[in-house]
Amino acid sequence: MIIPETPKICVIVIASPGKVYEDFKRIWIENWETHGLHYGTLIFLYGRGLSDNPSKYDIHLDVADSTVPGVLEKTLEMFRIIKDVRNYDFVFRTNLSSFLDFNRYMAWLVSQKTSGLVAGCSPDRSHIGGCGMTLSRDVVEDIVNHRSDIDTDVVDDLALSSWLFPRYDIVWTKRIDFVYTNQVEVHNCDTTNTDFDDVYHFRFKNYDRTHDPDRMYKIFKNRTGGGL
Repeated sequence: MIIPETPKICVIVIASPGKVYEDFKRIWIENWETHGLHYGTLIFLYGRGLSDNPSKYDIHLDVADSTVPGVLEKTLEMFRIIKDVRNYDFVFRTNLSSFLDFNRYMAWLVSQKTSGLVAGCSPDRSHIGGCGMTLSRDVVEDIVNHRSDIDTDVVDDLALSSWLFPRYDIVWTKRIDFVYTNQVEVHNCDTTNTDFDDVYHFRFKNYDRTHDPDRMYKIFKNRTGGGL
């Protein structure tokens, strides 16, 4: 079934305290309030760590901020909380160090099936990357109902992928990762094709994170008509 009208999305952004992450967060809020607000709900998902820049989009859970099992536990608990909320059709889960082009994302999403959708990317497709995972509402509910079956002793994207792979067909998507100043990793894209107009998701993970927010802001302005 193809979605006849614009669906509602719940964007869950795994968040952490710290200056660089607060800079990412400010870009996220500007992007959301100018281009994403009418599409649904935005959540900055924190554990016990407190944001230096609190916003109306923040949710704090009594969960450790560790990578394992903290990120997975935050994700599963947030899925449980939203399970019975009626104002979303899909969840997009990512983190603060990524940029989502909302208009291009929604243009892709309206062409997808309304149920059983599990979409994302990874370099070798051995698992779905936790940054940029799209799940339809029924899949979120399925995960919540089988939460005890998910291994919480491994990193979140591997744990979710191990549970999802035998149950759902994966729709592989595209993401561009800016790893160094002059290096770009292209996940699930044709690297010989320099036209990335259909790519809606970018990630910034330079070893020197202090420059990443500036790079993200340039992409944001470029993609939304502001120019570099």
